Amino acid sequence: MQGDNKSNRESQDQDKEDLKSLLNKTMQNQTPSTSQLPSFFQPMAANFPMSFLSQQSSSALFSIQQQLVRQQAENAPGYNPGPDSTTRDAQDRTEPGRPLANNWHTQNWMQNHIYNLYSPSPSNAPSLMSYASAHSLPDDASTTSHMSSLSNFKGTSFLPNPMSLDPNKPNAENLDPKRSANQTIDSFISSLADSDPDVRQKCIDILRQSSAKGHILYLPASPEKIKNLILSLVVLITDAKRISPGYEQHRLLLIIIHQFLTMPDPIGHLSKAAARNERFILHLLNIMKITKKSDNILFFAIASLRDLMFKFPEWKQFVVNKGGMEMLLGFLDVSKYHFKERRAAIRCLYCLISQNEIACKFVHFNGIEVLTESVFKDLSPEIIYEAMRCLLAVSDLKEIQEIKEICIVRTLELAIKVIVNSHTQAQDSARQLLNVRNAIWITSNVLCNNSSAKKCLTLMKEPRALEFIISTAWQCTQIGNENNKKSIANEILDGSLVALSIINRKDNPEGAQASKLIATNQRARELFQLLMLSSNTACQRRIISCWYQMSLHGVTPTHFIVPTMMLKFIVERVEEVRRLKEAMTYKEECKYFREVNKAIISLGHLSEGCAQHSETIIGLINEGRFDPFVLISKLTNEDVCINMLAFLEYLSSKEFTLRTKWAQDKTATQMLHLCAQSPNNKLSEISAKLLKQIEFGTEDYVSPLYDAFNGQMEF
Repeated sequence: MQGDNKSNRESQDQDKEDLKSLLNKTMQNQTPSTSQLPSFFQPMAANFPMSFLSQQSSSALFSIQQQLVRQQAENAPGYNPGPDSTTRDAQDRTEPGRPLANNWHTQNWMQNHIYNLYSPSPSNAPSLMSYASAHSLPDDASTTSHMSSLSNFKGTSFLPNPMSLDPNKPNAENLDPKRSANQTIDSFISSLADSDPDVRQKCIDILRQSSAKGHILYLPASPEKIKNLILSLVVLITDAKRISPGYEQHRLLLIIIHQFLTMPDPIGHLSKAAARNERFILHLLNIMKITKKSDNILFFAIASLRDLMFKFPEWKQFVVNKGGMEMLLGFLDVSKYHFKERRAAIRCLYCLISQNEIACKFVHFNGIEVLTESVFKDLSPEIIYEAMRCLLAVSDLKEIQEIKEICIVRTLELAIKVIVNSHTQAQDSARQLLNVRNAIWITSNVLCNNSSAKKCLTLMKEPRALEFIISTAWQCTQIGNENNKKSIANEILDGSLVALSIINRKDNPEGAQASKLIATNQRARELFQLLMLSSNTACQRRIISCWYQMSLHGVTPTHFIVPTMMLKFIVERVEEVRRLKEAMTYKEECKYFREVNKAIISLGHLSEGCAQHSETIIGLINEGRFDPFVLISKLTNEDVCINMLAFLEYLSSKEFTLRTKWAQDKTATQMLHLCAQSPNNKLSEISAKLLKQIEFGTEDYVSPLYDAFNGQMEF
C-alpha cells in the first residue's frame, strides 16, 4: 500500500513537471506535440489542435472572445431561446440534471458552429488553456503556485455525474448579461493600457475582428463603459511614446475607431461623443498633413474627421482654422490620390461648406476651380454625385459674382453634362434624379448670381444646352409618384423653369437669342401649355416671368393659346388675393400683384407683336368670357389698375367694337368715373382718357399710351 502511494506521488510530481514545461513552451509561443503532454491529457488532445495552445496565450482575452461569441449566438437569426420562462422553470424542477434552457441553447449553438471565428476548436472538449483562463496568472505570482492550482485539473470530471448533482440547482452557471458585458469592456480597457505590447496587440486584433463583424453591437454594456473604451483607444492612438503613426498597430487602431464611429446608434452616437475632442481631431489633421501619397490610413482619417464634425459648427470652424480645408482640396489631385481618398475628401468638404461662412472661404480658396478640374479628370458617377452636392452648396452665394469666368464656364459645363447624360441613361433610382436636380439648381443659381453666366450658357459649346433643360423639365411632368421620385421631379421642374426665366433677362447680352430659342422650341410650347392649364401656381409664375422677359426682347410666343392662359392666370391670381387677403401680409400681397402686372404687360406686348393674339383677346371680351371692368372692381392695388386700364385703352384704340360695348356697359362707365376721381394722378388721368375715348367712340382714335407696352411701363 505504501508502495502504491509512493508511486502515485511520483506520478503526480512528474505530471506537475510536465505541466510546468508545457506552460513554459506555450508562453514562449512554442507549440508542443501531443506526446509531450501529460498522460492524462493525451486522450483528450487527439481531437484538439495544439496550435490553439500557442494562439491563446492571453487567457483573459480568450474569455472576451467567448463572451462575444455567446452574445452573437443569442442574437443570431437561427438561435432559439427555448421554452418560455414558465415552461423553463417547470423543466428545471423536473429535470434537475439539465442546465437552464437559455444557457443550454447558447451552448448548443456554439457547438453547432464549431468553425466560427471564435470557436475554440473542432472538439467540444475543454482544454488546458480554457481551464487556465479561470486561474489567470498574475504578474507577481510564481509559476509554482500556479502549477499547484493547475494540478487539480487532473481530477476534474468534464461529464456530469448524476449522483453528485444537486437536484435543486441547475448544471449551468447563470450570468447577468449586462454585468458580463461590462466586465468584457473593462478587460478591453485594461488590456489596451497594458505595458506589454503583445497584450495590446492581441486586444487590438480581437477588437478589429469584433467591430468589423458587428459583434460589439450585441454587448449590452453601459454607455459609460462604451465611452471609456473609445477614450482608451483615443489615448492609445495619440500616445506617440507607445505607438507611432507609421506602424501597423496605429493603422488598426484608426480602423477600429472609424468602425465604432460608423456603427448604428446608440454605440455610434456614444463613440462620436467620446472621440470628439481636440486631441484626437488634431491627430487626424496631423495624419492628413504628413501623408503625401495615396494611403489606406488617409481614407480612415478623412472619414473619421467628417463623422466627428457633422452637425457641430464649432468643430468645423476649428478644422478650417487649422488648415483642414486646404489639405482636403489638396487631396483632390487625381495624379496623387486614389478614388477612395478623393471621394472621402469631397464628402468631408461638403460637410464643411454646409456652414455658410465656411462656404464663402471655399470660394475664396478657389475651391470651385480645384473641384471641377478634378471631376473632369475622373467622371465616375460617385465623384460626380458628391461634386454636385458641393457645387450646389456654394452656387447661391453672392461671392459667385467674383470668381473667374473660366470657373463659371467649367461649372456650367459640368452641370449641363450631367443633364445631357440623364437623357442617355435610364433614371432608375432616386439618387440619379437627385444628381439631375443638383445640376439644374446649380445652373439656375449661377445664372442668378453671376452676370456673365447667362451669356456663357447661351453661347456654350453645347449648342443644345437650353433644349436639354426644356426636355428635362418636360420629362419631369411624366414621372409618377413611385419611390419618392415625384417630389424630386417637381424640384427639377421648378429649377428648370427658373433657369429659363433668368437666362433671357435684360442683363444678358444674348438674351434675345435665348428668348428666340425658347419661343421656337416645340417642347417648350407644350410644357408651358400643360403647366398653365394645371393647378401648379408656382410653375405658372415662372412661365409668366419667362414670357415677360421674352416680351422685353421683342420676342412673341406664337402659340395661339398663350393670351387665354395669361388672362386665366390674371383672373385666378386676383381671386386668390381676395380670398386670402385676411391671412396675407402686405409683402405677400405685393408679390402677387407684381406677378399680375407682369402678365398684363406681357399681354400688351403680345397684342402689339402678333395680330392673332390681339384678335384672340378682343374675341374673349366681346364674347363675355373675360370682363376687364369686373376684374378692376376687385383690385386693391392701384399700380395693377393703372396697367390694366392702359392695356384696355390700347385695345379700344385698335377695335371700335370694344368702345361701343363699353359705352353701353353701366359697370364699365361707373368704374371709370370712380377711378377718374382717385387722388392718384396716374390712375385718374388714364381713367379720364379712357372714359373720354369711350364716350366719343371715334374710329380714328389713337391711344396716347400706345407706347406704354414698348418696354416703358413701370410697376
